[in-house]
Amino acid sequence: MGFCFEHRRAHREAWLVRYTTACAQDYLDRVAARAGTWLVSVYRLLGGERRHLVTVRMKREKLGDSPVGKSSPRTTMQV
Repeated sequence: MGFCFEHRRAHREAWLVRYTTACAQDYLDRVAARAGTWLVSVYRLLGGERRHLVTVRMKREKLGDSPVGKSSPRTTMQV
């Protein structure tokens, strides 16, 4: 769960994409998510009404072997 400060309309979408990508990347790294394409959507729930804010597509790729023999994911973002 996170939060988003209100930004001017011209910057709002770019900020939401940036913030969503950073939060999703952190979460996917912490749960050791598999490589592949992930769609991440963010909704706001106000007064029982669910409103879609943003959806980003993230592609996680495996990198070379790490010193402990496991692969490290790398995330690239597409909007």
